[in-house]
Amino acid sequence: MTRPTIIINELDAERIDRLLEQPAFASSPVADALNDELDRAQMLAPEAMPHDVVSMNSTVRFRDLSNGEERVRTLVFPSQVTDSATQLSVLAPVGAALLA
Repeated sequence: MTRPTIIINELDAERIDRLLEQPAFASSPVADALNDELDRAQMLAPEAMPHDVVSMNSTVRFRDLSNGEERVRTLVFPSQVTDSATQLSVLAPVGAALLA
């Protein structure tokens, strides 16, 4: 099965890569999967990013498939999470999936 192309802006990729190198996050359950996605991603300059691609600090609407609930969250780095009702860490499984 062919996986869809991932597009990420270069600044986000660099920041996520640095985050995943930190011992506190390197062993995160999502770290390996996120590293794999970064390795195969197409990197673009931030100004060249398509408007319909999720990047860090994007606010996205998605449906929780386990219960059908629609949610709206802003994708942020773990250190930026101040309100889990409105924000989602890129290191959370759903956050990583939205980026990829």
